Amino acid sequence: MKILFVFSCIAFFQFGLLPTLAITDVQRNPSQIIRESTERVMTKIAEQKQLHGEKVTEQMVQTLIEVLKPVVDFQAIAGSVMGKHAKKANAQQSQKFAQVFMESLVEFYMKSLITFDIKNVTVLEQGPNFDPDSGRATVYMRATDSDNSSYDLRYSMRTNSKGEWKVRNFLIEGINVGLTFLNQFDGAMARHADDINTVIANWSAEMAQSKENLQQ
Repeated sequence: MKILFVFSCIAFFQFGLLPTLAITDVQRNPSQIIRESTERVMTKIAEQKQLHGEKVTEQMVQTLIEVLKPVVDFQAIAGSVMGKHAKKANAQQSQKFAQVFMESLVEFYMKSLITFDIKNVTVLEQGPNFDPDSGRATVYMRATDSDNSSYDLRYSMRTNSKGEWKVRNFLIEGINVGLTFLNQFDGAMARHADDINTVIANWSAEMAQSKENLQQ
């Protein structure tokens, strides 16, 4: 399970450094988005390791947050993680959780990704039945580490009102990462007597627990 956690980091961060584009053929092709993003993220990680080794700086985390925002729908993912409890939250609480969720996710995943050695990444093209106007896409990828072990990843993407593809969830070797976080939030609500403010305030600790669960 430890290796699955590391590859969940890859799945998340590979969306990060795609440049801002108009709605072009590339932007309408989710497989190409992932392919180009992967190359840029790995280059960025290599640069950071050269400057800081395996130390994750606050500046690095904030930089990644800024480049991920245009590509990852943090608000929608956070809402999905809240699940049935989202109806209990007011607008301010929902916004606060989305911010805390984003910051915690980037920080914990970055700390693991910076130490990992990725040898090769292969992204499959969209199948002949892919319809870019459907607003939904599944992208398949295979990642290989330095030990020549391969892992299959699957991404769920949707388009927003501007036609831009946004990541909404991902699976690693069949493990639904979004569902893992949803269960974590549901458990936290149970432990804190359905107090959303307390759950939000303690979400960084909950993320640490999720990391331990995926590493086991």
